[in-house]
Amino acid sequence: MSQRRPHQSKRETVLSATGSRTSEQSSTGPVDGIAYLRHRGYEVIRDNRYCLSAKRGGREVYRCVFDPGGGYFWRHVNGTIIGDSITLVCREEQIGLRDAIDRLALVGWSGRDHHLPVTAPNQRISNGLRLPTDTEDTHRAGQRFLHDQGISGAIMNHAEAQGALSYAARAVVFVGYNEAFDVRSVTWLHYARTPVRKRIARGSDVSYPTVLHGDARLVWLVDEGLDGLALLTTLRAIGLPLPTVIVTNAAAGRQVLWRQHVQILIKSAAMIFVVGARQTPTEPADQAKIRYHPLHALVRGLAKRYCQMTFWWPDRGFRSIAEQVAHNYRLRSSARRL
Repeated sequence: MSQRRPHQSKRETVLSATGSRTSEQSSTGPVDGIAYLRHRGYEVIRDNRYCLSAKRGGREVYRCVFDPGGGYFWRHVNGTIIGDSITLVCREEQIGLRDAIDRLALVGWSGRDHHLPVTAPNQRISNGLRLPTDTEDTHRAGQRFLHDQGISGAIMNHAEAQGALSYAARAVVFVGYNEAFDVRSVTWLHYARTPVRKRIARGSDVSYPTVLHGDARLVWLVDEGLDGLALLTTLRAIGLPLPTVIVTNAAAGRQVLWRQHVQILIKSAAMIFVVGARQTPTEPADQAKIRYHPLHALVRGLAKRYCQMTFWWPDRGFRSIAEQVAHNYRLRSSARRL
């Protein structure tokens, strides 16, 4: 294998638009292609342990296929082999190699190879973390709890397909991943008792947030996983496109923003909403907003200059959007029974 010459740029080492190599291995990995497709409005989810699926408008367009040795390639749904992430951009926009590299740079080209794990979801993962066993009974019970909180079935399916939502005995589970899609944080929401109790699994690093991917141009930051599901349910009900939602785990919000894959999402956004929560149902929004100023300042520093940022609050009388959505659902259910 030839060595890269000292004067040779990284751009000259990547795959050409036709799939031939200029001199050395491509320095892009599947994560670059995933970030790019999400920026263009695709939904990218794990289909099985060796494959990711990229969908637009509910229809599959691309697949990313992995082999146990760490390699990968993109292909069109019709079976046509595309190649690496740069070649994917060339095909998607019908542009040349250098323009494709510039496009990847805009969405945070990592400049290094990433290999997604091929471990099955329930296998033991780093730091002793383990995804719970999601049986038919726990799945049904967990969905029933979320339904009683006003969460729509379509939003549950949306989160489950991305691996962000799972279920355990008398609990719903929110999962956070690192840049390579290794499980790094697991948050349990135990609903067997009232009030619902939140627990962070031992070994979790809460600076790796649960992310519900949607339109990458619209990013919402929420405190808790249930808030994220409630927000998506609300937006879907009024016919708005599903945005990307980052669950900051409240106090860990500022730590979350130092993660590279989170910064890519923030830098790619055209509009960012910070969803606030009150400590008491009657706390004025202006007073509650003070707690979010450090988070807001960090997001503002990462976001593009023209990115629009705003706060969003639940109606007065509710501490969180999850509480408001659950209340409204109970009112509608009571009205239907009359």
